[in-house]
Parts: sequence; structure tokens; C-alpha cells
Amino acid sequence: MASINSSTLAKTPRRIALSVEPRLAHVGRKQGRRARYLGVRKNLFDLRRAAAVVNLEVIDRRAALAA
Repeated sequence: MASINSSTLAKTPRRIALSVEPRLAHVGRKQGRRARYLGVRKNLFDLRRAAAVVNLEVIDRRAALAA
């Protein structure tokens, strides 16, 4: 069991999760904890809107640091 846990193949999903989860936390913080609308289509649109806002904030922050 220890050899499976220490293998590179077993570490890959954890590495992916460590890189994705903080980014999803930013989107969740911007969007809020509850669904804003009734229906999947509108809530998916709202999720994408929140993700776009977070992406624009990241771009703005990086541009400010570069200047």
C-alpha cells in the first residue's frame, strides 16, 4: 500500500486538486454559496460570469505588477 501511495501516478490527482481548488475557491467567494436563480441554465451562466470576473481580476492584477 505504501508503494502505491508514494508512486507518481497516485500523486497526480492530488497535484491537480491542489492547483485547481484554490482557484475554485475564488470563484465561489465571488459568486456566493447559494444558487441565485431557479434552473440549471441560468445558474450555469452565473457561474461562468463569476469565473470571467475572477479571470479579469487576475489579468488586471498581473498587469499592475508588470507595470
